[in-house]
Amino acid sequence: MRGRSKKSLRETTMKEKNAALGRAFTQYVLEHPDLAEQLPFRAHLIFQIMSDEAYNAWAERIGREGADPDQPVVYVIVEDFDPATGEIRRRPQLKELVKY
Repeated sequence: MRGRSKKSLRETTMKEKNAALGRAFTQYVLEHPDLAEQLPFRAHLIFQIMSDEAYNAWAERIGREGADPDQPVVYVIVEDFDPATGEIRRRPQLKELVKY
């Protein structure tokens, strides 16, 4: 692992996974436009993968840092994602974050 720390390698892996989820979700929404109707205007999406605690913690931290204060935040909870094919195989759950 010359030239790269474990932390930067982990960060790169998380960014790649997040980008793959973004592409897969975009494709899923194109194929299931009714899902797009459930998203608030200008929604900031935070992806969560069932049973991937490390990724979820990273995505939560990065997602909250990146959202504008007046922007709705929606968690996209993915249960069945195949990173090899880049496909979401089961409808994701959407959960809007309520800000107080």
